[in-house]
Amino acid sequence: MLVFNIFSLIHHSMKAPTLLPSLLASTGLLAILAMLSACGNSNSTSLKNNSLVYCTEGSPTTFNPQQATTSITFDASARVMFDRLVEYDEDLQSLQPGLAESWQVSDDGLHYIFKLRQNIPFHQTEYWTPSRDFAAEDVIFSFQRQLDIHHPYHKVGLGKYPMINASGLNHLIRDMIKIDDHTVEFILSRPNLKFPSLLAMEFASIQSAEYATSLYDNQERFDHYPIGTGPFIFQRYETDTYIRYKTNQAYWRGPAKIKTLVFAISAEASTRLGRLITKECDVMSQPLPSQIKIIKNSPSLKLESQPGLNVAYWAFNTRRAPFDDVRVRRALSYAISRETIIKVVYENAAHIANGPLPPRMLGAIITQPTIKQNLQFSRQLLHEAQWDKNFVVDIWAMPVQRPYNPNARRMAELIQNDLAKVQVKSRIISYEWGQFLNRLRMGQHQTVLLGWSADTNDPDDFLTPLLSCNSAKTGTNRAFWCDEQFDQNLRLARETTAEKRLNALAKAQQIFKQQLPWLPIAHSQQFLAYRNNLVGIKLSATGGINFRKVYRVLPLSKQENKIDALKKLTTDGAKQ
Repeated sequence: MLVFNIFSLIHHSMKAPTLLPSLLASTGLLAILAMLSACGNSNSTSLKNNSLVYCTEGSPTTFNPQQATTSITFDASARVMFDRLVEYDEDLQSLQPGLAESWQVSDDGLHYIFKLRQNIPFHQTEYWTPSRDFAAEDVIFSFQRQLDIHHPYHKVGLGKYPMINASGLNHLIRDMIKIDDHTVEFILSRPNLKFPSLLAMEFASIQSAEYATSLYDNQERFDHYPIGTGPFIFQRYETDTYIRYKTNQAYWRGPAKIKTLVFAISAEASTRLGRLITKECDVMSQPLPSQIKIIKNSPSLKLESQPGLNVAYWAFNTRRAPFDDVRVRRALSYAISRETIIKVVYENAAHIANGPLPPRMLGAIITQPTIKQNLQFSRQLLHEAQWDKNFVVDIWAMPVQRPYNPNARRMAELIQNDLAKVQVKSRIISYEWGQFLNRLRMGQHQTVLLGWSADTNDPDDFLTPLLSCNSAKTGTNRAFWCDEQFDQNLRLARETTAEKRLNALAKAQQIFKQQLPWLPIAHSQQFLAYRNNLVGIKLSATGGINFRKVYRVLPLSKQENKIDALKKLTTDGAKQ
């Protein structure tokens, strides 16, 4: 029987890079994979033992994390190829030095001076060789590209920088100064206690200014052929098929234990699980709740799970009538049975969200009463709002799986059924993922099922990009909701003492509850499945995976087994 073999695919594509695309186009993916798996090669075993294949659910929209908003893109870019000035350590629950070995802040909170590590090399690849190490000009380039609309690289690639704008850094950073090759000063427009934590987010990944200069006449290559300082070096991308990386042997924290990392792209969870079971994948992203029992019952597989720092929600576009009316938003929210959604979509591997923040996050109000389905109250609100019974509500359902929403289409169907109980007509709409995101950014939707996973364990990482007035302008606020009092409390929470911060966060969440720009649906468990011969796998609370410390435990050879057996016999004999 012909079986898909990703290692054979990668091995052959390394030898014949021009052959694979045409074969994929002419014969189809399954045929070419089967053909390659049938080709014997003495290096296949060695390649597999030193490689790791991660079956992921989708393709990145770019290899530039500055222009991304999705975890799929961050997984394929920021988390494998780039570093940041500071990093968030989940074990210590605190910020730790990254490319900056230390930093200081002035008494007035307006000046941050970062001392940079020395002797940090950028990636050396077949398409570029650096002539110098990481330095201050790379930091300035990485932020100026995003902040300065006149920067020569600002419009390169997707030309949009949603996360830095949603975070407010576009208004917060007033200037950057290179003090020397290894010292950079950030000058802020106002104090902000969480400024260093913003620099730990994926969009703050550091890129090479020298590489950008070398491509001045061919700038589009910059984001397609990325160069960073991270643990893995980009090698090749076949659209919607796979991404291949190799270990950065010069990585400043020490090289990864595996030599080759492959992202095998499979949109269907059933396909990913099948490849995991047949050893074509080592790690599987996003197993469905319905697959958990299968994984647990498989002796060759392991399952990681933990509560996620995430939220799934149903957002109402408040720029479009009738969703600009809070009575309509509340009426539609009270029509929905979230208990049914938890049971059917998540198979009880989630709990109902009482607000925008996960319950274990700082400042989350977990005592506020939850919204329970109340069809009579929903009809009453619709009547007060003079609801047009001929109006059709569009429910946009994302076409991909996420930890916070494993099946948006099924969730949309349940919502559609509930809306019918209050005589609200609706239809479900979806597009290809890239087109879906672009249309959302332009505000073409009426309502949308989406969600969010945190970059850090900071409430502002939820509230600012999802609900602030600034994020309504940049498009990450899918409700396009703007409330000045809500924003004022967010600003106060960033600039004040710990006690006053909690009070400001509580007020912001109360305003959210009153206005309901979206219905919080669930905080879900996160799952990661992998083969039991892997060591070092750790599922991050923010959804990412660190592959640098992962390695494969190889089975003992027959000779090693004989030696172990002889040692045991010798030991047992000595004891007697």
